Amino acid sequence: MHVPASLDGEQRRPGVTSPTDPPANEQPETRQVPQPPPQPETQPETQPETQPPSLQKPAEPQQPASPAYGGAWSAPGAGYGTVLSSGSDYAAQPPPYPAGAGFPVTTVGGYPLAPQTDRLLARLIDVAITYVPNFVISLIVLVVPIVVMVLTRVEQPVWYVVAFVAGFSVSLLLNLLVVYYYEVIYQKQKGQTFGKLKMRIKILELETGAPAGTRALQKRFLAEYCVSMALVIPVLGWIVGSIASFYNYLNFLWCLWDKPYQQCLHDKYAKTVVIKVAE
Repeated sequence: MHVPASLDGEQRRPGVTSPTDPPANEQPETRQVPQPPPQPETQPETQPETQPPSLQKPAEPQQPASPAYGGAWSAPGAGYGTVLSSGSDYAAQPPPYPAGAGFPVTTVGGYPLAPQTDRLLARLIDVAITYVPNFVISLIVLVVPIVVMVLTRVEQPVWYVVAFVAGFSVSLLLNLLVVYYYEVIYQKQKGQTFGKLKMRIKILELETGAPAGTRALQKRFLAEYCVSMALVIPVLGWIVGSIASFYNYLNFLWCLWDKPYQQCLHDKYAKTVVIKVAE
């Protein structure tokens, strides 16, 4: 039997072990090679399918979150319901919807529109107030000259006619001055006529939401009493006034079907609107 040579060139005898040989029952040492940590499996990224713009749904508007039940509402942001710098408590924002936009307008500047019944009752009260001084003026201007002519025994009938025509024109002119003072000057100073105060209605300028100024009140007066002004002119004024007297009825009835601000014709000319106030 052939015995292989050792590493140092000596022959190994049978039954003799080398000091460098490992024991017979000892297992050879194995080295653990460190393994890299397992990498997480990654899914391949998928690109979202894009639809053409014509098929995409529009983004829904975000609704503000409502507070919890019983919680306090937060104050509205700046600019909401603010008052314009006109020095009046009634000057507010412009109307929420423009005229003719197709929306039902029930408020102007934060105030509701005045009902037609309240406007009619306020008009009757104002007419009753101005009727007393106008009646006294007409009585003096019309009756006193005729009484004087009777006492002085004026026999020519033409003078009675002249006195009546002149007295009627003068009394009508003075009556218009009384109404002008009440509807324009007094209302500008007090903010409302007595009838509007009792019925709690007020006139605002439609474009600014401020109380009607002198110019707006003058336009209302001119459009409302233009027929009566024509009557001041003798003969010609009576003919024109008798033909155009239906304008007065049309003017006041216009608010019954006008939309959206329930304006009369004099309101449209002056660009005003009548609202309901708390006080």
